[in-house]
Amino acid sequence: MMRFGVLAGAVLVVAVGGVAMAGSDGSFLDGKVRTGDTIVIGDTSGDVYAFGGDVRVEGVVDGDVVVTAGTVTIGGEAVGDVLVVAGDVTVPGRVVGDLRVAGGQVVVSGDVSEDVLVAAGRLDVPGAVGEDLVFGAGQVSVGGAVAGDVFGSAGAYTRSGTVGGDETVRIDQPSDTPRRSPLAVAVGRFASAFLVGLGLLAYRRRRWVDETVEDLDVAFGPTLGWGLGFVASFGVVPIGTLVLGVLFAVFFGWLGLGPLVAVTLLGVAASWAVVALVAVATVGLLAPVTVGTWIAAKLAPPDTPVYLVMAAGLAGLVAVGLVPVLGTLVGVAVAVLGGGAWIRAMTRRRRRGDVAATPETAATA
Repeated sequence: MMRFGVLAGAVLVVAVGGVAMAGSDGSFLDGKVRTGDTIVIGDTSGDVYAFGGDVRVEGVVDGDVVVTAGTVTIGGEAVGDVLVVAGDVTVPGRVVGDLRVAGGQVVVSGDVSEDVLVAAGRLDVPGAVGEDLVFGAGQVSVGGAVAGDVFGSAGAYTRSGTVGGDETVRIDQPSDTPRRSPLAVAVGRFASAFLVGLGLLAYRRRRWVDETVEDLDVAFGPTLGWGLGFVASFGVVPIGTLVLGVLFAVFFGWLGLGPLVAVTLLGVAASWAVVALVAVATVGLLAPVTVGTWIAAKLAPPDTPVYLVMAAGLAGLVAVGLVPVLGTLVGVAVAVLGGGAWIRAMTRRRRRGDVAATPETAATA
């Protein structure tokens, strides 16, 4: 059975693929990208890439359909795979390949010949699935026919249809506090990181972003080492301080200095904990900006504006973060790489006495 990793890869392709709309002539998609508030796709030969507000597939697409939009409706037929990141997704038509979706509300009322992989707030499947159904969602209802296995996790799960294979669904235990939908969480993460990135660009800190991205390109090993050291320090410093405090209390207690030194070291550990919390919060905002820009820049045309590259990269990271388990692993990797890049860059600037970029130097960066 296909794994969640397939969905993560598809979502990243969808999100980063949208940046190609900024490239005109010479884009690696050669005019295949369609953009606009409302996009209606009729009979098409080859793959289709769409980036807009409302996207509707009403004809037969002889290839893959890759879409990021507010609302998506697959009413016609897609001969290949359908990859979607959107708010609401409705599939009353037919998909010959896989259907892979990250969205708020997803309804599959048509016919999907192969696998359906979904990360959403709500998933309804009154239609037919030819192979496996894999999901991570808040509420799931399966009223149609699934020929293969059903595997996933949900806050609530109901089935009135049929399942041809195994059915493995983990039901999340409800909590007393209101729970936001995965889409709302994703939008919040994207908005906060993107605003931080725009702030760096607006206040002439573009060079800071460029330096951290360059470190991932030309000094990946040292950057990874800085990031791993940063993460390891959260455990090494407080534990080491606590052990030293105990040793001083045991071996030098007869001089009356042991308790004093122990209390001092515990105070240092407490201070470090505060610094660590601030550092984690800072890295949590800056790391996705660097790593997202670094990934998207490798796929975007050379003349793409940096804010679009940044937006596409962040959208991809946030979308992958919706996938259970894999999203957590990717988040740790982003924190390590991004944190290492920023710490390395800030240390380098401090050594050369260039902590804050001047307007003149920033303008020429």
